[in-house]
Amino acid sequence: PQQRLEQQPEYLDSTGGRLHPYQLEGLNWLRFSWSQGTDVILADEMGLGKTVQTVTFLYSLFKENHTRGPFLIGAPLSTIVNWEREFEFWAPEMYCVTYLGPKESRAVIREHEFSYDDNAIRSGTKATKVRQGHKLKFNVLLTSYEMICIDAATLGSVDWHILVIDEAHRLKSNQSKFFKTLSDYPIKYKVLLTGTPLQNNL
Repeated sequence: PQQRLEQQPEYLDSTGGRLHPYQLEGLNWLRFSWSQGTDVILADEMGLGKTVQTVTFLYSLFKENHTRGPFLIGAPLSTIVNWEREFEFWAPEMYCVTYLGPKESRAVIREHEFSYDDNAIRSGTKATKVRQGHKLKFNVLLTSYEMICIDAATLGSVDWHILVIDEAHRLKSNQSKFFKTLSDYPIKYKVLLTGTPLQNNL
């Protein structure tokens, strides 16, 4: 990933999509930062395609066999559909699971979408740990801030390769429940996205 992409790779061409030059620049920057182990904040203006840059970044790591995940994406409920659409378009080979809904729905998702192994997670509506040593079924788990807090028992037991937080100015207070819950998650690398200009003292 340290190698600079002068044009978008063939696996992105095959989606039929075309990155803008500044999005390719963002993709290169994300890949290089990841290879250096430097957590990043992507603070583009609203509407410039932070989602697309992030999805193509994760897909490039997946396609080039650097890491197959699991990747955790926390986003506001209002943007989840957009994330689903971009993954479907830009990263067709990645298995993306949306983890939302009432506790009964989430229990079904945990039982059927988290692992190929039947005994990887205890069934029932109570969120429990994913047992160690079981292969996860998904590459990407897409969920809301609320679920990251409510089902921390399950989600906090997964070793996440990359965490992406959309609208990350929500994390500006290190006293918030969301911040404190995420601090306990095992995460190797973090990408924060925000369209809100950052204050110098944050």
